[in-house]
Amino acid sequence: MMDVITLKDGAQTAYRDWGEARPIPVSHGWPLSGDPTGGSVR
Repeated sequence: MMDVITLKDGAQTAYRDWGEARPIPVSHGWPLSGDPTGGSVR
């Protein structure tokens, strides 16, 4: 299960944390998941 954060407007978004480097936001559109980008960010 992914971690979830609550934004200032009350919306929630899930995220994955890989490693210790500087964060890079990667967004995808509905109904896709972020799984296809996994190979690029690992």
